[in-house]
Amino acid sequence: MTEHLAASTIELLVQRRLAAEDLLTATRHLEICDECQQKAAAVKGLTGSTVRQMLADLQPADVVQHHLDYELFEAYVDNSLSATEQERVKKHLDSCAVCLQEVRELELLKENLPTYPAIGAQSVAVKQPENFWTRLAAFLHQRPAQLALLAAAIILMVTVALLIRRPAPQQTANTNSQPVNSGTNVQVATGNDNLANTNQPGHNENNELTAASAYDGVIKQALESQKVSSPNALRDLVGRQSKLLGAAESSVRFDLVSPVATLVRSTRPSFRWQSVAGAQSYTVAILDQDLNLIEKSSPLTQSSWTATHALKRNVVYLWQVTAVKDGQEITAPAAPAREARFKVLAADRETALTKVPNEISASPLRLGIIYAHEGLLDDAEAEFRRSIAQNQDTDVARKLLQSTRQLRK
Repeated sequence: MTEHLAASTIELLVQRRLAAEDLLTATRHLEICDECQQKAAAVKGLTGSTVRQMLADLQPADVVQHHLDYELFEAYVDNSLSATEQERVKKHLDSCAVCLQEVRELELLKENLPTYPAIGAQSVAVKQPENFWTRLAAFLHQRPAQLALLAAAIILMVTVALLIRRPAPQQTANTNSQPVNSGTNVQVATGNDNLANTNQPGHNENNELTAASAYDGVIKQALESQKVSSPNALRDLVGRQSKLLGAAESSVRFDLVSPVATLVRSTRPSFRWQSVAGAQSYTVAILDQDLNLIEKSSPLTQSSWTATHALKRNVVYLWQVTAVKDGQEITAPAAPAREARFKVLAADRETALTKVPNEISASPLRLGIIYAHEGLLDDAEAEFRRSIAQNQDTDVARKLLQSTRQLRK
């Protein structure tokens, strides 16, 4: 919202009589606009401190939380925003664990960027397997004296073959009806002439199909549409609520960060959540879909934990964190947030992925698409961020990153 709020709008805002979307937009404008805060104080006769408290109370719990664009994260980390925009982003990060985690991961990525291998903008030339005619041409070039004799031999062999081998019409038709699968390069028109590493070999140096080549169609489709499609594996992980949720009326709230609405590769996954200022301890609980306790951590002081017992693959799990502050227990997720669900990747899919990262490590964009296709959304987002940080296919990577985030909703 770029225009200032009218007095009537502020009146309706205070009375919470605006539509949910307008309420959220007006609240966020009031949060960053000094002039409208003064107007609100004049309309209601409120002091500055009371207005700030009103702003805190006006956060509509029944409205889906708004997240910042990735471009803002980059500018914030680079400290290239204006003072007003920098302060606005900082205020948002104070209340949004998802965006805060994005910023932290981007800062960490930029710090570690020098450790990544240098990747050029152009595709690396890959030696293609030589066929019979390529070897023959090289042989003739190197041995011109034997040209006449070899040519005569070839003519004789072809003549004999034509006389003794005449394929039946039905066999020829069947042969021609088979689809041609070269298994080599995927050529994609995406409207971006600077796409790096979109041409990848379908065979390795031993002329064997690579594990990554099985995803050529998925990668081609994602690059053409510049968005990732939702895998069936996420169907049981998104959009559920239950009695597991903590109390919505708690004055202190925090969010779970990862894994949420995603698959993971490890049977002993790591869990991360937003820290609570002044919390004495945290306890993590992993449950099955019937809310049976699978594992519970001991009291923790840090906002991360790794499971100590192996979880089953291809099984949906839920998890929650209970923070203790001033003798009070605060549980996340809390209504109206959704359950934090995840699943460990099935064994056959894990096997299929084993060689892929090494085969296409030079192209985080392609690797991210493959991870998203398998439902590994955290891994996919990390690869898209790496592509952006390395200035590889930046525009496409940003669109795919945004598309991946939408899969969790």
